[in-house]
Amino acid sequence: MGNNPTLLKLYKDQFQPGSAVLVQGASSGLGRELAKTYAGRGCPMVVTGRNETELKSLIKQIQSDYSNFNVHYICGDAANEADCKRIVDFMIKQHGRIDICVLAAGVTAHGLFKDMKDPTIMKQILDVNFFGYVNMTKYVLPHLRQSRG
Repeated sequence: MGNNPTLLKLYKDQFQPGSAVLVQGASSGLGRELAKTYAGRGCPMVVTGRNETELKSLIKQIQSDYSNFNVHYICGDAANEADCKRIVDFMIKQHGRIDICVLAAGVTAHGLFKDMKDPTIMKQILDVNFFGYVNMTKYVLPHLRQSRG
């Protein structure tokens, strides 16, 4: 929904302080920045990604900048369906519900298609950028319906 205060006022039922947030792809980029945004709003949160070092760094930064100590991390690969189930189970164990799920995992390849020597990179891109969202949605959707998230 974004960070616009006017929109937050219009959609009060969509975000409340204390909303339990799951952020997939929080190791870097957009996922990392959105995790910091929700931490600044005081949300209990689970952040996830493949890079444990970066997730630990994010947690440390959040706890330092926002005094939000209700943030946990779990490593997992968006392309792995079992990991997505494990992440959702961890979120429920930590916070009892999911109000908001941010799907920000992604990979990319740079260069011209004609210069690509190994087309299997395209499978990895689809596995993370498409099936990663499908996998997580499969397990998070029942909880979002329950919380009306």
